[in-house]
Amino acid sequence: MSKQVKVIILSLLGVVSTCTAIIIIFTQNENLELNKSLPELGTAVASQDTKSFPVPDNITSNLKYNSWYVIKLGNIPIGIASIGVENQTSGYPSNYTIQFVSRIGASPLLSVLKGDLNFEDNKSYKLQQSIMSQTENGSFRELQNVWRQDAKDNALNLIKDSGASLLGIIPANITKGKAKLPLDDGTALFYYVSKEKNTANSKVFVPFLGQFFSQQDIDAKYDEDGFLNSAILPLEGGAELAFSRVTKSKYNDYTKNVADTLIDFGWFSSFNSLKNEFEILKKSLNNCSERTSVLKNKMLHFLPQSSYLSYRRIVNMSHFCLNLNREITQKENETNLVKLNIIANSIKNLLKENSQELPYFLAYSPDTSLFYNDTISYLWPRITSLITQTALNELENNFDLDKNRKSLVGIQLNIANLQPRAVVRAQIKLIDASLNFKVETAKIANMSGTSLTEIPASFNSQFSVIYLNGQSFAKKMDINIDSICKLNSGKVGIDLGDAPQFAINADTVRGVWDVQTRVEVARQFAIKSTISKSCNEVYFRVPLSIEKAVNKEIEQFKKETLGSENELLLSNNVQKKLWILPGKYRLTVTSLVTGAVISAQEFSVASGYNTNVTAKIN
Repeated sequence: MSKQVKVIILSLLGVVSTCTAIIIIFTQNENLELNKSLPELGTAVASQDTKSFPVPDNITSNLKYNSWYVIKLGNIPIGIASIGVENQTSGYPSNYTIQFVSRIGASPLLSVLKGDLNFEDNKSYKLQQSIMSQTENGSFRELQNVWRQDAKDNALNLIKDSGASLLGIIPANITKGKAKLPLDDGTALFYYVSKEKNTANSKVFVPFLGQFFSQQDIDAKYDEDGFLNSAILPLEGGAELAFSRVTKSKYNDYTKNVADTLIDFGWFSSFNSLKNEFEILKKSLNNCSERTSVLKNKMLHFLPQSSYLSYRRIVNMSHFCLNLNREITQKENETNLVKLNIIANSIKNLLKENSQELPYFLAYSPDTSLFYNDTISYLWPRITSLITQTALNELENNFDLDKNRKSLVGIQLNIANLQPRAVVRAQIKLIDASLNFKVETAKIANMSGTSLTEIPASFNSQFSVIYLNGQSFAKKMDINIDSICKLNSGKVGIDLGDAPQFAINADTVRGVWDVQTRVEVARQFAIKSTISKSCNEVYFRVPLSIEKAVNKEIEQFKKETLGSENELLLSNNVQKKLWILPGKYRLTVTSLVTGAVISAQEFSVASGYNTNVTAKIN
């Protein structure tokens, strides 16, 4: 056999093998789907850092007949439901478990809504419902509601109300629903209706809301076995919660992937109408333009020759607010869809900037991923307004920090055997500072009972460190930290120990008391204490479980915000000015060509003075 024939045969065998492999892959994966994940933003998404939570449980009702559902907000799966019915003729007793995945800020949540609808001894209906919200570190809250049927008018009366309903998880208003209607033989259950009932014009009772709807209003469709096939619950503002029946195997799949896109349900709580939302956004953008203009002028006046990145962050926010406001105003008479797309495109264009040239909050906010999903576009104006204001607060805090704590330093290299204006690389690293951060591992993981929840007017004696309660600080950050440092020799600390879960919904921090939120609280405390001129030793008391994460965040804060490490290009015999913290620094000069160290020396920067450093290198 000739060599050419052998080559041809081997080539054909290779093609056949490849095609066979492809066919096997597709035939063995009947539910193979294309990757529908959101586009890469080039920035971190804090809510996706936790891979193992939230994962809903694979639940089946203990009653005789069962059905399973996926719940979507538009096209985003946000929950799953397992329904059980004991008697197919009456539909009672019945129970349900609905699991929702979401987040508060960057904190992932799993909210479990359970309900039992049954007869009491007097043959009247009783509905009990509970909510338990879980975080990665344990339960967040437990609520219970109880309804009983009135013997006179058959209406269900809420006799115990602690907020345990669907609206306790998704804080939105449900349209077209009614309460105080009789629960009788003419009523269909939302998730089940017996064959004997004529449902053409019947009212439908939704147990997990405690409300009645007409079947037409929720577009409810039922299968032959009586279970719900699909229905829609309309939310005020235009959104819809869609319930769709799925197989048990598909339900199992959703328990594993329903948390791929976590939505912050808190955005729903403030929504009213798109017209008002656009007005709120325009006011916010006007405020942004005014504040960035003032900030630019203050920086030029108080911090001349400030770092490129500090100035660039302000400029980027200013351009964003001015351009978006102008575009929305120009399209005032266009449809809402046109204006919503303008908002999304503006955010996406802003995120194309280098993340170092954006406010830290904006660059790493998980909410920016929502601008890549059209389903919740009606929330874009409100989200844009809130993240803009939070980013501005950060820029103003950073300016105050630079103004209060940094000194202007002029650095000049005089290298004898190098041409004037020849460029070298210089690294300036802080080795001893008047402002120090210390992360201490607590012997006991729980937050100390002695941590302060309020600031006293005076102290009877000096403490080694005064620790603030981390949860109290998270709820109210505008406290006078400077006064504590004055009273206690410049020392202040924050206690980030384990504590009962609760929701934090402040301007700067949103979340529950999990790792992500505590790390963010640590960063905010570092900013506030650094701005305070009287503070020179800042402590973070943490349990061992979060020590590494807090240390990493503080080191990043020192490097990016305080400028503890600077790398820049210097021209020989030309002075370069920069703002850095007072302290002792090591200056290392290396060749751009070979990377060899040309010189290494130390210098000190005094507080409140302009310092000139000249490195003479023979």
